[in-house]
Amino acid sequence: MTVSQKYIAEVVVGLPVEGPFDYVIGQDLRDQIQAGMRVLVSFNRRKMVGFVVGFKEKSAFEKLNTIIKLLDKNPALDNNAVELTRAVSQYYGCSWGEAIETYLPPYLRKNKEFDQEVNIVEADRGQRGSKKQLVVDKSPDKRWVFIKDAVSASLSEKRGVIFLVPEVQMIEGVLSRLKKEVSCPIYAFNTKMKPADEFERWVEIKKQGFCVVVGSRSTVFAPVANLGLTVVYDQENDAYKQEQVPHYNANQVALMRSEIERSDLIYVSSAPSAELWLETQNDKIAKVIIEADKYSDIQFVDMNNYNPQKTSLISAPLQNSIYQFLEDKKRIVLLINRRGHSTFTQCNQCGYVLKCPRCDVNLTFMSAKNIMVCRRCNYHRELPKICPGCNGSYLRSSGTGIEKLESQVSKYYQQARVAKYDKETRKFPVNADIVIATQAILKRKDDVSVDLIAVINFDSELNHFDFRSGSKAFSFLVNLRQMA
Repeated sequence: MTVSQKYIAEVVVGLPVEGPFDYVIGQDLRDQIQAGMRVLVSFNRRKMVGFVVGFKEKSAFEKLNTIIKLLDKNPALDNNAVELTRAVSQYYGCSWGEAIETYLPPYLRKNKEFDQEVNIVEADRGQRGSKKQLVVDKSPDKRWVFIKDAVSASLSEKRGVIFLVPEVQMIEGVLSRLKKEVSCPIYAFNTKMKPADEFERWVEIKKQGFCVVVGSRSTVFAPVANLGLTVVYDQENDAYKQEQVPHYNANQVALMRSEIERSDLIYVSSAPSAELWLETQNDKIAKVIIEADKYSDIQFVDMNNYNPQKTSLISAPLQNSIYQFLEDKKRIVLLINRRGHSTFTQCNQCGYVLKCPRCDVNLTFMSAKNIMVCRRCNYHRELPKICPGCNGSYLRSSGTGIEKLESQVSKYYQQARVAKYDKETRKFPVNADIVIATQAILKRKDDVSVDLIAVINFDSELNHFDFRSGSKAFSFLVNLRQMA
């Protein structure tokens, strides 16, 4: 559409309302306004930041508000970003404006002008297609050789790379590996940065002709120019799902973006999700299996055969293995996927169970701090001395958590150095002989080697109220196997 035809702008706002909405473009703005720009508009008698997504010559409405002013010197969103956010809004049922606000850093969601010079590179894709692959890796070392070759190939064509990891704690490890292999600019990017730092990094990435960006879920929206490759590491991880509105899954958004920008996409997983595996069976995504040179041994122990009284969490075969590995000075990890000491507290008189007032789930007793904590929302309270239901004094904590296992192991193996590792632990206890851990240890699977891993009470992994519990339990075991 020519400048003279830009009479009406189609604008969306970051509210859960349908759009776009028509606004008159003033004569003084017609030669400056472009799709993807932020504008200040009056919406429902409030001044709000809007986003221009298109233009038209006429509107079906007679009375229209006029755009108050432009907030950008250059479009904050390029054409690909406008198309991606529209696809996200249609797929996930949010408004287009909400999708755009998810794409942009918090700074650009406010009524602040953005006047920095940014060269927007619109790549000429021609007839180039999007190559999609699922890499089922069973060897960490070979996995990185495959990834390095794919990243290098993209950079050799002057095309940028987005590298997604499920957890923020994994970013530094990936950065250190990539910095040894590539010479182009590499950036860490995630929403846990301070807003000012996040905005500065966003602008820096947008200015680059091509670069590598490593980050968690939201990095799928990073403004990498001329995107050539997206790598989704540990594809099956639930952390790729955005639970707040607007909801989205970075796996799906990465697929949308690869098709829009005709860039390559590689999913990396030891135990891919059932949905993605089906895509490979239907030949929609190519499958590459990387076999390991050697696999660790696996042994299942039926606790009913060794512990009928259920007095010990550690079976006789496991006790013997622990003694043997301690003698050989090898590292041992005992894993129980429950925080705290006990998983629920109940009154013996009236049966009252202490639950979270927000989530209605059982509160976990943390003996180290003598508090009750909700595993979902982190609500906490002191352990009451009397029952809130009947004022009785017979509250009993039951169930098994990491603290109870740690206590039992310290009692059995008094000469061993025993340490705990969960999501609140910052550094892995490298000097410990026995590490009592939750599934948080999987975040360190690429940089921590273990000689013996034992999963305590694995049945609990299959008893979650989740139709994917079987798939998740399998993924859990496969990832643990790679550490041993």
